[in-house]
Amino acid sequence: METTIELEIAGLGIIFYSPFAVAHIQKDEEYIEVHFWEPPDVAAHVNACTISAFGTGGPGTFVLRLYDGELDVQVLKSAKASVRLGIEVRDSTLCFRDLYDLRFFCQTRY
Repeated sequence: METTIELEIAGLGIIFYSPFAVAHIQKDEEYIEVHFWEPPDVAAHVNACTISAFGTGGPGTFVLRLYDGELDVQVLKSAKASVRLGIEVRDSTLCFRDLYDLRFFCQTRY
């Protein structure tokens, strides 16, 4: 299965998560500066498969192509860039957002 998402961001990266993993974040909490700015903090989230992220190097519109299962080697070779990150998904919901959305997190916006 392949899913394509076009995402416009203002920040330096993209985060993805399942809503259960951010339920502890208080509305309007400045989560990024306290819990997701230093490399060890980011690594802890990524390694726990709760909030994963990848840097884009700047703002822009990005096309994400998501695949379920193993990819053919030729598909990987034809991509400009690729990344494999783990994430725990509950309730069949996976959210993709601008990294800067963690500055003042609003739980009602997925």
